[in-house]
Amino acid sequence: MMRSRSILLLAAALLAGASIVWARQTPTPNVPGMPTPARVTIINTETEPIPVVLRAAGGAQPVTVVGTAGVTMAPGTVVETRAARQAWEYRLVDLPSGQDAAAALDESGQDGWEAVGVVSAGGGGSRVLLKGPP
Repeated sequence: MMRSRSILLLAAALLAGASIVWARQTPTPNVPGMPTPARVTIINTETEPIPVVLRAAGGAQPVTVVGTAGVTMAPGTVVETRAARQAWEYRLVDLPSGQDAAAALDESGQDGWEAVGVVSAGGGGSRVLLKGPP
């Protein structure tokens, strides 16, 4: 009786151990919405040496700038600034079907206008919203 109980416990332990090994070897499926495994391989050759340092997040990372600055100022120079909200003007450009949109928007872009969206698009063409400084 005692021997059969020992064999049963040993078999249960072996089964549990085997299932743990099997579970660890099963790859995680790539299912939408689930995070991917955090495995990254970085390969740098001699022609592209990029030093990589991995550290725990949360600390400030030092940055060393090497080279000559394009703009220099004398020490102690006072630069006046003011905080102001940028005002914008908006206008609509009608683009009939078949018209070259790039050419029409390029013309407005030369005047400082920037396309920010399509307001409506119908069968007859599109209306593009532009913004620019006043």
